[in-house]
Amino acid sequence: MQYLKLAAFFLVAIVLYELQAYQAYLFVIVGIVALLLLSKPMWKCYKAIAAHRNEQKDRQAFRTLLDAVTQQVRNGYNLEFTNPNGAIIKLTNPLPTRNSAQIQEVKQPEETKLLPAPDGIPDVVRYEDIADEIPSDKSLLGIHPEDGSLELTDWENFKAVWLVGTSSTGKSNTIYGMALQSVNEGAKLLVVDQHKEKQDSLAKKLAPLNKAFLRPVAFSDNEVLQTLQFFKCEFERRVHGASCDQKIVLICDEMNRMVRNGELKKPLQEIVAICGEESRGFGMYGWFLSQKCAGLKWLRDSAITVIVHRLTRFEEALLACNDDRAAAKQLLNFKVGRSYVYGVDFGEPMVLQQPLYRVINATTEPLVSCFQTDQLNEIGSMLEVAQEAQKKEVVLGQVELTVEDAIAAWGNGATSVRKLASELDTTYYRANILYQEMKTKRLID
Repeated sequence: MQYLKLAAFFLVAIVLYELQAYQAYLFVIVGIVALLLLSKPMWKCYKAIAAHRNEQKDRQAFRTLLDAVTQQVRNGYNLEFTNPNGAIIKLTNPLPTRNSAQIQEVKQPEETKLLPAPDGIPDVVRYEDIADEIPSDKSLLGIHPEDGSLELTDWENFKAVWLVGTSSTGKSNTIYGMALQSVNEGAKLLVVDQHKEKQDSLAKKLAPLNKAFLRPVAFSDNEVLQTLQFFKCEFERRVHGASCDQKIVLICDEMNRMVRNGELKKPLQEIVAICGEESRGFGMYGWFLSQKCAGLKWLRDSAITVIVHRLTRFEEALLACNDDRAAAKQLLNFKVGRSYVYGVDFGEPMVLQQPLYRVINATTEPLVSCFQTDQLNEIGSMLEVAQEAQKKEVVLGQVELTVEDAIAAWGNGATSVRKLASELDTTYYRANILYQEMKTKRLID
C-alpha cells in the first residue's frame, strides 16, 4: 500500500512538471513526502536488523558458557546451579576420563523446629501444696506455668464469669476451686445442673459445699426457672434498698443444653445481662459453664471474666479468645487444667495452670437436709419476697409499656436502665428491653 501511494504521488508530480506548475519547489516537496511515506518501513527494517544482531550475541554467549561448563565437567569439577523453582542442582562427574555425568538434586537441610519452652511446674500441682502461699485476703486465679508464680486476685472479681472447655479438661475442678474460695469468704451458692445425676457432674463435685447452698441443685426445667426467679427477685429486692451484705453466687452448668430450650433461653439471657451489667454492685455474681461456644457469643460479650480450657475446633477457640488467633491456636493443645484467662479486671490475657483440688467430705444425702435452721428461715423470707415480686409482675403484665413511655421517662431524667425501671414502675428486665429497643431505633444516644 505504501508503494502504491508513492507511485501515485510521483505520477502526479510528473504531470505537474509537464504542465510547468511549481517547477521550483517540486523536487523539494517530492523528497519530503517520500521520506514521510518510507519512514515506517525503514524503522521496522532497522529494528529487525538490531534484533538479529542481539540474537547472534546471545547465541555466542550461550555457546561460550556451554563450552566452559563442558570443559569443567570433563576436568572433573562439581558444579551447582539453582533452577527457577529454587531447587539446587548438583552436576558431578566422578570419572573425569569418561564423558559421563551424574545429576542429582541437593537436599535442603530441614528447618529447626522451635519447641515450646518446658513448663517450670509439674504436670499436676495440688492446691494443698501451695495453699500456705496464698494470703488470707486473696484468692488464687491460677499458676503461671513458666516459673510457678501464683496469680492472686480478690474472689469478688469473679463477677460475671464464662468458663468454657470441652469435656474432661478441668472445668469442674476450676469452678470447684472458685466456689471453695468464695464459700470460705462467706458467700452462698445457687447451683443449676441439669446433668446432676452423672457420676462426674458439677453438682456432685460441689456436694461438699452443700451447707452453703441457698436452694437444692436445680435439675428439671421448672426447678431451673424457680432458681433463676429466686436470683432475679433477690436482685430486685436489693436494688430497692435491701441489704447487700450476703454475697450470692449463681453457678449454671450445661449452658449449651439450656439455651437450646426455648423456655429457659430467655430467662438465662436476662440473668446473664443482669450479672454482666449491674448485679455485681449488689453482692450477686453469676458463673456460667459450657462445653462449646456455638450460639454463645452473647454470653462472651456479657461476661466480665472469661476462662477457657482446651477446645477442639479452631472456630470455637477463636470465639472464646475474643478473636485472638494466636491464643486460639495455642489452646487447641492445652493440657488438662491449663486455662486462658482474660477480663476487665485482669489487664493482659494470661495462660494459667489450675491446681488440682482435693474434694473431701462428699455426701449423697439430700442437699436440703443439710440446711441449718437460720438458713431455712432466711430462705423462707426471701421466697416470700419472690412471691410478692411475681404477683407484682403479673399486675404489671396487664399494662403494656411502649417505647413512647420509655422515651418520656428518659426525657424526665431516667437515663439508665435502673432509673427507667423505677420511673416506669416495672422490672429491670422489661426496662432493659425498652432501653435496647430505643437504642436500636436510634431514639437515644
